[in-house]
Amino acid sequence: MKNSRSIFRLFFTTVLIFILPLFSFPQEQIEVKRVEFEKGKSSATITGELKGDQIIDYVLYAKAG
Repeated sequence: MKNSRSIFRLFFTTVLIFILPLFSFPQEQIEVKRVEFEKGKSSATITGELKGDQIIDYVLYAKAG
């Protein structure tokens, strides 16, 4: 009985160690930016900086012509 209680405590503690950090830090939002091409151009330049673990998704729309 005492041995099974020790195993349970060890298991529970291990689970808490790995699970709690997932909830204690705020999740950063992923920023979405639209990429627009000037009329008649086939390229665009994006300038700026990423700070820390910042994530930016660039979205573009293309059509024939």
